[in-house]
Amino acid sequence: LDQHSQGAYSATDVLTISGAERDGRAITPLSFSPFGKTVGDLVTAINEAFHTATATLNESGNILLASDTTGQSELALSITDADTNLGKTLFGTSTEAVRGSDGDDNITFEIANVAGFGSKQTIQSSFGSQSGFDGLTQFGGFNSAASTDQDGFAQGTLVDEEVQQNGVIIGQFSNGRTEALAQIAVATFANPHGLERMGNNYFKPNPASGSAVITTAQAGGAGSIQSGVLESSNVDVGVEFTQLIAAQRGFQINARAFSITNQILEETANLLR
Repeated sequence: LDQHSQGAYSATDVLTISGAERDGRAITPLSFSPFGKTVGDLVTAINEAFHTATATLNESGNILLASDTTGQSELALSITDADTNLGKTLFGTSTEAVRGSDGDDNITFEIANVAGFGSKQTIQSSFGSQSGFDGLTQFGGFNSAASTDQDGFAQGTLVDEEVQQNGVIIGQFSNGRTEALAQIAVATFANPHGLERMGNNYFKPNPASGSAVITTAQAGGAGSIQSGVLESSNVDVGVEFTQLIAAQRGFQINARAFSITNQILEETANLLR
């Protein structure tokens, strides 16, 4: 530590380490003897004094004190010489903003009147609340987006879209460009025939069909997507024909029963004559 002091430290010299924990509570001051010690020894002593922060020495020779947990922090560190020290500390002072804190983000500038007349002028800049838009303002009037990069195309608007067989939705813009906008997800089932019919071409998964496996078209056993095509009938033709034949046979049996009943009535009428 002698290279960071004005004059060599003696055996009786003392440095006092003080400061505040991340919650603002003052730490218990720690006395440190710099005689024959290194900067690494000083960092070790600082870590002994703090319980919610850790001190490290970076490649530039700066002592960094960082909170052990994320969030707002009120850390403070001070290293002072005793009045009777023969060596005097030549450490420079350095501060750094704590990123991601949820404290007050307002910045206030006070401009004093150099002529000595009137009160000082205060200018406060408010950046709004965290994750909000209340710090943004805009003047009324026509505006448009400005791009810092140029790709050779003029500004364009979406004029049409197309769905490809793999489910990718392609947008066509007025400047001639085409961009992939999104992709349609497809669900497959271990037993599609086990799906429960809900009517109006709606189906519901159940234990017989298995759980849905979300994938994309033309992948994982899923089929392709046909854009602009009317869906064909998805009924079971064999089942429908069987039901049709059964209904026809039932109609024939009922018609034959009416015919036999009519003949019996005619014979009964003839007997009465």
